[in-house]
Amino acid sequence: MGDDMKRAGYINTFQLQPLKDIHLRSKYDYELAGNGNLTYLKYLGIAALFILFIAWINYINLSTARSLDRSKEVGIRKVAGAGKFQLIRQFLAESLFLNTIAVIIGILIFRLTLSPFSNLVQKDISSLYVSDWRFWVFVITLFMLGTLLAAFYPAFVLSSFQPIYSIKTSQGASGLKGGKNALRKSLVVLQFVAAIVLITGAIGFYRQLDYMQSRDLGVNIKQTLVVQQSARQDSSAIPAFNAFLNDMQANPAIQSVTASTSVPGAEVGGSSDYALKNSQTAKRCRNLGIDNKFIPSYGLTVIAGRNMSTDKPPVDTTVMVNVLVNETAARTFGFGNPAGMLGQEIEDGGSGFHYTVIGVVKDFHQESLQNSFDPIVFYPEEERNFGNFSLKLNTSNLPALMDFVKQKWTALFPESPFRFFFLDERFNAQYANDRLFATVLWLFTAIAIIIACLGLVGLSLFTIAKRNKEISIRKVLGATLLQITSLITMDYLKLVLLAAAFALPVAYILVNNWLDDYAFHVSIGLWFFLLPVMMIMLIAILTVLYQSLRAAIANPVKSLRTE
Repeated sequence: MGDDMKRAGYINTFQLQPLKDIHLRSKYDYELAGNGNLTYLKYLGIAALFILFIAWINYINLSTARSLDRSKEVGIRKVAGAGKFQLIRQFLAESLFLNTIAVIIGILIFRLTLSPFSNLVQKDISSLYVSDWRFWVFVITLFMLGTLLAAFYPAFVLSSFQPIYSIKTSQGASGLKGGKNALRKSLVVLQFVAAIVLITGAIGFYRQLDYMQSRDLGVNIKQTLVVQQSARQDSSAIPAFNAFLNDMQANPAIQSVTASTSVPGAEVGGSSDYALKNSQTAKRCRNLGIDNKFIPSYGLTVIAGRNMSTDKPPVDTTVMVNVLVNETAARTFGFGNPAGMLGQEIEDGGSGFHYTVIGVVKDFHQESLQNSFDPIVFYPEEERNFGNFSLKLNTSNLPALMDFVKQKWTALFPESPFRFFFLDERFNAQYANDRLFATVLWLFTAIAIIIACLGLVGLSLFTIAKRNKEISIRKVLGATLLQITSLITMDYLKLVLLAAAFALPVAYILVNNWLDDYAFHVSIGLWFFLLPVMMIMLIAILTVLYQSLRAAIANPVKSLRTE
């Protein structure tokens, strides 16, 4: 093809690619199926770190909240001769012990849930056991990081209590009280930030997935059985092709039959460089060979010109071939108004054929909505080169019809296996990874919310315990149940709103960057900002409300009689 490429000015270059990068980091045309998505793994990794971060925050919050309860213990230890660094070592040892138990339980849960998770992701990941040294390096790093980060501040606070104040007033170092409260509130805000980002990401992804599955594709793929021709044929097979099409069309359970080189649900299997007559600028377009029934059978719309009828396939380079193009191809050739493409002559520099555009087809989604519209040239193809036969079905007895189709196929094409698929299933299979990612992301989000709720429950218990006498005095002075409950819950609602101010810009950037990977995606509207905040506010209220109600309806005499 060297001479043809020189005439067309076509340049071909070769690039090296590491073999291990193909699965996650490669998006070339006509690749082998089964590529993974590195973006999904990154977002799941972020979600996992958010979960771990929320758990660390809970540990710090609960440790500092319990600091007043342990102030007498610290005072007595100091009076007995314990130094500050001895106390720090004690509290770090406690954290080390708790983290060790957590790692052991975590690995056990990992081993027990590996098989169910394999079923969820529909992959055999039974080899992901804990024998790889990199796994242990990662676990040990997280273990040491969690032990130090989560325990350092509580250990520092507890060991700094003055023994005289600790033993006399149970208030520890009273000067630290405001600082501890500020830190706890800051950590709660960070916890809510992580939770809001996760919820926002999960909602945004679910909306995009629902949008992709419900959007009008511009092509009718329902009730379509596609039979694939896998054996290479020559001109002697033309009578068999015609006989198969006639037999299928004669069956009342089949509405229409059409043949083509490609069908929706995968990229068009071929492309060429086309140039307008008297133009030196070539445009790359996909080649889709069709018969004259393809356009009406798939419900496509010819917005200008006409469909093919008895137009001849490209066989003789001296004969002009009639073709159709889609809207994107018309724009690619420089026609803002698609109708301007009618009557234009184009040529394929590589093959030497010349074409006349007789119609323009409205754009439709040949592939998933992650892909933009490709410029497509529809041309009449010879029967022997058709690889796909699309049967539009209308039957309540599918098994009988499948037996009929298989029988006719086997009789006419004994050398070609009976290979088939239903087009809507094949098209929806493009979203299998998206649905799986959405499921796992919701699972991660649920875990994060549960852990955050556990922390809120613990923190609210300590907060209410410290305010028992205040609540009792308010009740004696006439405060209502609503007033006392609002007093406690409003503190957390303020923190949620503060967290939303930080979380929503971060979530917007993350989700917007992810949506940019899709050629067609949902718009981020007001719901994007309101729904996650309302959800986390409701979760926070329900988490704290039970403890607030218990404190509000408790008998004030029990709290005040010791004063």
